[in-house]
Amino acid sequence: MSSLVFSNFYPAKITESDINKVLLGLIKQSSRIIIASGYISNDAMVEINKIVENNTDKIKELSIFIGMHYIEGFTKQQYYSCVKLNELLISKDIGGIYVSPTMKFHGKIYSFVSEEGIHTSLIGSANLSSFIQNLERTYETMLMAKDDELAKDIYDKNQKIFDKLGVRIDIAKAVQEEDFIKSRIDLSSFDNVSKIDQTEVSKILDQDSEYCFEVEVKTEEKSNLNAFFGKGRVNTRGFEVPRPWYEVEIVVSNRVTTLPGYPKDKTFKVVTMDGWVFKCKTQGDYSKNLRSTVSLSILGKWLKGHLEMSGCLKTGEMVTDQVLSDYGRNHLTLRSTSQPDLWIMEF
Repeated sequence: MSSLVFSNFYPAKITESDINKVLLGLIKQSSRIIIASGYISNDAMVEINKIVENNTDKIKELSIFIGMHYIEGFTKQQYYSCVKLNELLISKDIGGIYVSPTMKFHGKIYSFVSEEGIHTSLIGSANLSSFIQNLERTYETMLMAKDDELAKDIYDKNQKIFDKLGVRIDIAKAVQEEDFIKSRIDLSSFDNVSKIDQTEVSKILDQDSEYCFEVEVKTEEKSNLNAFFGKGRVNTRGFEVPRPWYEVEIVVSNRVTTLPGYPKDKTFKVVTMDGWVFKCKTQGDYSKNLRSTVSLSILGKWLKGHLEMSGCLKTGEMVTDQVLSDYGRNHLTLRSTSQPDLWIMEF
């Protein structure tokens, strides 16, 4: 049985469910998974790594073929995440991460087999970006085949791509430091996030601030910047899905929230040193929770992205006091501007 699955973003909500929910649902119910994707993201790989760690008894096969990065270039974070996941899959003897050294492969093919042996395959336009939460606003389309000969045929041909083009990443020539692509923080895929040019940023940063708050960035093992390591969501099969890698909520000390001028129970815009503009809000008891609106991953990608780019944090590893010490800062700064609902955020 074949059907179409779309991204389903407003105003083009066309199919019954969106691609991200369909793929995540299939992962939850499948014991064998093979994926061929042109591009991947570092957070997708670390989230899949966590899925494997949490569900060792339920996943019998997992292999991913990456078709473009080996020739076009990996960021350091992408490559590290792939190597780490490959090591885990090899140690569990259930699969590996494969690259394409001989030619670029731009296809996107996802094949799943349930515990009952039912095949489901998707083929279309969606690369392997964040699996847990759809951060991308590019509209994607996929053809889904389920429990029929086409689904099995796609699975078989997907395996042949691995055989004909793939080399496991630990066997392929290692990517050298000088060959990594320079990474950057890009929030443009999120809803309601904009970017202003550096001239406008400088004008805002040069303003005198009536209020200035130093908000400690805490390193608890399962909250704040480390929410990824907290308990995930568990379905009826007992399959645990972790929280997104970039999900962050800052718990602000009562010493700060009780100071005059702190934006209590408010939604406001922040502008960052690098020109990103997005909405945050404070809520909870004493307005202790500081988070980005629309998605908790907006603030998280900005904060953890700086730690990753500096080389102090590897994707998938815990933010510790040592990480912040290496970065040279253990707090973010909120400064008021002449506009009541616009604040400067620095980290």
